[in-house]
Amino acid sequence: MKALFYQPTHASNIGMIIRSAVGFNIEELIFYDPKNILSKKAKQIHRVSQGTIKRIKITTINDIPSYLSTYTGRKIATVCEGPATSLKDLVYQENDLLIFGNERGLPQELIELCDLKVNIPLQNLNSLNLACAFSIFAYTSQTKL
Repeated sequence: MKALFYQPTHASNIGMIIRSAVGFNIEELIFYDPKNILSKKAKQIHRVSQGTIKRIKITTINDIPSYLSTYTGRKIATVCEGPATSLKDLVYQENDLLIFGNERGLPQELIELCDLKVNIPLQNLNSLNLACAFSIFAYTSQTKL
């Protein structure tokens, strides 16, 4: 499984995402990073990832729609609001691509390019921190395959 991130803005979230990805054996992280956060905050990301950044494939892309149009697996938008499949009911497939928005969410035009929308059912909240949400998806991907 792979995960794509749309414009994450907080270096600490990126570092924690990397650390969780390595821990849950995610094969690749793909970033759409037009503000160059990965480069500008490289030291902080490395520190928060506790060096795990060296143990995972990280790719940056410049055009999400083009990337998605050529991706052969299922494209899954992770969403906080609106109709969506509950994570409890998601059956993962080997080539799934989980797509996460930044700390403000995933733009609607990207959600529309996906095959499926999935959310984490929450009580008393409408969303989680990006790194926390990714970790939950990454964990369940290992336990449900």
